[in-house]
Amino acid sequence: MRALVRLGAYLRQEWRTLGSGLGFLLLATGFDVAGPMLVRVALDRYIAPGNFDPAPLLALSVLYLAALAASGALHYLQYLRLGEVALRVILRLREELLAKTFRLPWAAFRRRPPGELVSRVLSDTEALKEFLLFALGYIVYSAVYLTGVLAAMFLLDRRLALFLAALLPLLGFVLWLYGSLLIPLYRRVRARSAEVSAFLQDVLGGLTVVRAFRLEERFLADFRERVESLRRELSRQVVLHALLGRPFIDLLSLATLAGIVAFFGAASLRGAVEVGVLYAFLTYVGRLFEPIAETVAQMAVVQHAAASAERVFAYLDEREEGGDGKPAGRLPPAGRREGRTAAHVRFSDVWFTYDGATWALRGIDADVPPGSFVAVVGRTGSGKSTFLRLLLRMYAPTRGRIFLDGVPLDALPEEEFVRRIALVEQEPVLFAGSLAFNVRLYDPYPEQDVEQVLRRVGLGGLLGRLPNGISTPVGEAGSRLSSGERHLLALARALLRDPALLLLDEVTAHLDAWTEERLLRVLREERGRRTIVAVVHRLRLARVADEVIVLDEGRVVERGTHAELLARKGRYAALYAARKIEDLEEFKGQPLPWRGA
Repeated sequence: MRALVRLGAYLRQEWRTLGSGLGFLLLATGFDVAGPMLVRVALDRYIAPGNFDPAPLLALSVLYLAALAASGALHYLQYLRLGEVALRVILRLREELLAKTFRLPWAAFRRRPPGELVSRVLSDTEALKEFLLFALGYIVYSAVYLTGVLAAMFLLDRRLALFLAALLPLLGFVLWLYGSLLIPLYRRVRARSAEVSAFLQDVLGGLTVVRAFRLEERFLADFRERVESLRRELSRQVVLHALLGRPFIDLLSLATLAGIVAFFGAASLRGAVEVGVLYAFLTYVGRLFEPIAETVAQMAVVQHAAASAERVFAYLDEREEGGDGKPAGRLPPAGRREGRTAAHVRFSDVWFTYDGATWALRGIDADVPPGSFVAVVGRTGSGKSTFLRLLLRMYAPTRGRIFLDGVPLDALPEEEFVRRIALVEQEPVLFAGSLAFNVRLYDPYPEQDVEQVLRRVGLGGLLGRLPNGISTPVGEAGSRLSSGERHLLALARALLRDPALLLLDEVTAHLDAWTEERLLRVLREERGRRTIVAVVHRLRLARVADEVIVLDEGRVVERGTHAELLARKGRYAALYAARKIEDLEEFKGQPLPWRGA
């Protein structure tokens, strides 16, 4: 529950709107309490004694209807105000969660499943929205209404009011017991439900394997066992609700009504009973237990919100990435690198470990001259991707340092770092916007620069086919483009920023021969204008590199040109021979992209 208390800091930022909403709530509650009192006056002063004076009865009727109308209008305004507060708080939380994600170190994402952030930003904040919109407002209303009703009862009959007030500790104990038993039970239900969902995702994701190995019955049996475990916990929840939830509150309400009727019945034997007081008490008791019962029903919402708040604030409290703390500024328009040359990169005795036990890189010493094209190759697990991640400052070296133009990489201000480096990934990330948006990414590059760079990478034909040119939407994740077009668009995005250092992460791994040839042609043109470091799986790209760095088990085991390394007949030659068979099979009957290089 402490996590829910932290929401108070967000609510305080909306104190004006929150205050007006609570003011409307107090006024509405006053009118709710006043209604039965007006009926009581009409019954005891006019109807029961037979005094049918139309003027006061009409006035009381108008006042009663006005109280109902005012209550409805004020509750409407209260809901609007408190709803506005809830939505603003949730939007602020979602923005903070996304901003927090941008500041977390990359290591934080290695231990997280892909959907966790989506769950934090959407699912957990949605649970908090339900709590703020409905449960919290109803709980506050119940407390205020309960206070107002008890005050009205004391005005009517002090003895009966004391009797009803004596029930409050019992109700409080029941609510406490219900919540205490519900919390662990609710957590177990959520855990079992998550297990069932995860199991279904695994099975549906691996449906081909399940059917190929005829494992349907085994997985069905496993699924039945998990669902049965969930059913048992849900049954316990139903039993708990039946014993201490709404049924118990309804039973207590009926018993209280019976007690009031008995009290007034006994009083009638001793003298006249005020019918209006009886009506008011019965009405108040009926209304008194309704918010209490609804509060009990909201306990599940409260527990869900408490669990969600714990996860949200635990995420917001995580340690952030170090650095200068300054956000990256806007990139300069394309072609504005006055006074800047291609980058000079140097690794000086760089060691790195992810887990503190196994070295991913061991004593890397590498010098990449300005304007050169260097390919980094090696077997799977040799450290190629780690090499690139350190250059991108996703991680900091455990030992040693990396220098960019003589400056330690970790000492570069974020803005300068972003200006100097661009990345093209193996699987390009495109957004559901226009072609121009995916190249610009919020930066104000002129349209002619966008079109020029797209034609430069070989997408001139695409521009001619699109109905709205660079304003044409590319679809979700670039679904309207082919795989090759997505890769070339990602390259255009990087080149538009005119980086001093261009990083390529296995960009040719899934390309067809024709797209790869276009990409190689662009890289040949860019050689000398900027430094290019390419992590390579398919070795055709290594043939056109100025230097090849061969990694094995995190160490540099060979370096030289493609021809020099083949002549040595070492690790690279063996790797090349193995990969060459794959390449020749794939490109059989097609012109090889490196011919004429």
